[in-house]
Amino acid sequence: MTTGRTSEADARETARLVREAGSDVDTYMADIAEHAQAAALIHTTARRFGRLDMLVNNASMRRQTKFTEMTPAEWREILAATLDSAFLS
Repeated sequence: MTTGRTSEADARETARLVREAGSDVDTYMADIAEHAQAAALIHTTARRFGRLDMLVNNASMRRQTKFTEMTPAEWREILAATLDSAFLS
């Protein structure tokens, strides 16, 4: 399963490359920093492929804002993308 939060085109391109390499893959759009979406992704993957053998969580984001100018909300969003998503997956 290849996933994305904002660019379905990028997720589909990744899936295309995985297929070219000889593997079965689907695309799923989700914000895995949200508990319900992360759980749905795991459920959908297990249902589609029969089981979940491995999870590679490389969710991340970065801001163009300088660290010293970042708002608490922006900082929280970065932490959610990188840390909460790993915990919730």
